[in-house]
Amino acid sequence: MVRVRLFADIRELVDQQSVEAEGETVGEAIESLVARYPSLEERLFTDGELRPHLNLTADGEPVEADAPTEDVEEIAVFPPVSGGSSIRDLRRGTLDHR
Repeated sequence: MVRVRLFADIRELVDQQSVEAEGETVGEAIESLVARYPSLEERLFTDGELRPHLNLTADGEPVEADAPTEDVEEIAVFPPVSGGSSIRDLRRGTLDHR
């Protein structure tokens, strides 16, 4: 089990700041949340895939959905902020700062 912290409108859909989830990867843990809280599906997934602009962290470090949850205490799921860039853009160096 891993704790998943939720933020902004995602938190409002569940009405909890954090929930416990199961999964061998971050993506599987998020899928287990959708199984328990179906209202999350439309916000977190598009065509069965995690939305690309969700910001995911494991113990405070940016991760992709395929990151293992072994030894992870906490996953955080942040929706994108309007006008901002995703953590993934920053990690990949694809942020255009002009």
